[in-house]
Amino acid sequence: MPLSPKKFLPYEAKTILIKVFSYTNKNIKGSLSNITLANDEKFDNLAQMLFGIEKILDDNQFPQPNLETRTFTQISDISDSAKGLGTGKNVTTTEDEDQGISIATFKLSVLFRQNASWQGNLVWLENNSAAQFRSVFELIQLLDSVL
Repeated sequence: MPLSPKKFLPYEAKTILIKVFSYTNKNIKGSLSNITLANDEKFDNLAQMLFGIEKILDDNQFPQPNLETRTFTQISDISDSAKGLGTGKNVTTTEDEDQGISIATFKLSVLFRQNASWQGNLVWLENNSAAQFRSVFELIQLLDSVL
C-alpha cells in the first residue's frame, strides 16, 4: 500500500524568493516571498532572514529536518552574577521604510535539512547564475559574494 503525503505541496512552494533592498556594513535588509505566504515577509538583518526561511520550511513541512532543535535547559547552580548576563530583548522597529527597488533577487531552494544545517541551491536572478551550498554558512558566503 503506497504512502500518501499529508498535504500536496506544489513545486513553487518549495522555493523562496529573497529580495535584497539594502546591504550596508554586511547588514542585509529585504523580504521573503513564497506562494504559501499571504504577504511578503520583511527582514532587517541576517538572523531575521534565516529564522523567516526556517519558519517557511517548517510551515511547508519540506524538507523535513533530520534533527530536533536544541534548547537551553535549566541549570540550578548558576551564580547570581552570571544570571544577569545575556538577557537579550527583542527589538522591533516601528518605522515603515520605503524599500524601493531590490538591489538583488535570489531564488532559494533548500533540498535537505541535514547535519543541523541546510543544503540546496541558490539562483541569482539578475545574473542568471546558480550555485549549490552545503550549509547555511556557505549560503551566507554566497549572498555576501554577490552583495
